[in-house]
Amino acid sequence: ALDAWSAKAAGKAAIDYGFHMIITELTDQVGSELLKELDAAGVFSRITRFDPHPDVIVTEAIGGGHARFYAALLERAEPKLTGADQARWLDQLEAEHANLRTALAWAFDSGTEGVEIAARLCVALSKFFLRRGHWTEGRRAAEDALARLDSALPAVRGERAQRMRELRARLLHFSGMMAYRQGDYGASSERLGASIELWRTLGTQPDRFAEVLQEVGTLSVLRDEYDRADRALSEALQIHRERDNQQGMASVLNLLGFLAMALGQYDRAQAFLREAVDLFDAMGDEWGTTRTLQLMAVVARNRGEFAAADELLERTLESSNRLGNKSGTAAALGEMGLVALAQGKLDRAEELTNEVMEIYESLGGVSSWTLGKVVLGLIALNQGKAEEAARCIRDALVSFHKEHARYDMGTCLMALAGVAAIAGRGRRAARLMGASEAVYRRLGASGVRVSEIGLGSWLTYGLGVEAEVAKACV
Repeated sequence: ALDAWSAKAAGKAAIDYGFHMIITELTDQVGSELLKELDAAGVFSRITRFDPHPDVIVTEAIGGGHARFYAALLERAEPKLTGADQARWLDQLEAEHANLRTALAWAFDSGTEGVEIAARLCVALSKFFLRRGHWTEGRRAAEDALARLDSALPAVRGERAQRMRELRARLLHFSGMMAYRQGDYGASSERLGASIELWRTLGTQPDRFAEVLQEVGTLSVLRDEYDRADRALSEALQIHRERDNQQGMASVLNLLGFLAMALGQYDRAQAFLREAVDLFDAMGDEWGTTRTLQLMAVVARNRGEFAAADELLERTLESSNRLGNKSGTAAALGEMGLVALAQGKLDRAEELTNEVMEIYESLGGVSSWTLGKVVLGLIALNQGKAEEAARCIRDALVSFHKEHARYDMGTCLMALAGVAAIAGRGRRAARLMGASEAVYRRLGASGVRVSEIGLGSWLTYGLGVEAEVAKACV
């Protein structure tokens, strides 16, 4: 039918309109099996956008059929995004991006009828939005869907009400996940907390509930709330083990490695991360393997094993580029910049850091890449530009304070102490070092002391502080 329509149609708009008319009619009669046959036949790749002729009135039968069709397609695609064929599915969804936006627009404009479809589309798109870097679009869609769902829920009863409450819990999760990736930790904590509370009330879909716990664990590490992170991740791991969810177990082991690394427990971190890589590899989950290798590279850098770190980062960069994962690409380049800085390759470090900050800016980061400001400050310090260094690091300190990222605040204070030490202001350097130590002690970060942090960081990043001066500051 599509071939016949294409031969007779007078233009692309008519072809697309005819295609979606056919889809609407047949899907109602045949159901989801038709979707599989059309996909196998490569039909989706032949149509790039549903863009009806201006004279065509998009009725509920056409617009609704189109939106329901893509909701079903997305729900089928979602589990594929963590499997061995994830790159192909991500590419296919990217090719269908215009159609997905059209489906969402129809659902948002269709009152009560479109509310549930909009929510289904949003939650099924969450991994796509995350992995292809459409953070601002994804977060906005989630918030719009939540607002409409909250307005409609009081009038809904029975099984549909249960479905919509579950969709609400998933939308809260999605919104919180996007928020912290954009540096909005407060909004993220609020959304994730509401999702946790709703899932506990519903008592359904434990795997989805455990996924929210994982996000809470990640956010808690970023905010240096290590006890909270450990509780959330331990509960998530228990749920996944009880259900023999290999994907979930691998994801939690990755995050436990992240937590151990933040606490300076590098041997423990490596053990968790190796176990996670083995599980991800066995499932063919390239995304999972890539982000775990990235953490292993951070551990190697922290240990001064720069060659090993570079080797791991080259692998993660290649994989992230292949998957179209912009945030993964940025993370790999950022780590390469830190490795270069630690080796005194200042031009390379500056080039990479600026590239990373541009990528995060394009992703809609609220504060771009705040750590990049610290790196640029350290580079300036190495170049003898003390005032520029202090300005960059102070800007980062303000941002980290707003984000409640206390570990990073300690890093900034220590860097500012280095600035003061180089300028010969020993007492100020000592006060800043003491403030940094107080931050770390409050966090309980593996008992590290100011002498280890201060002297280690000053020597590692070549700040030019003489050993005798550093010891005098201590």
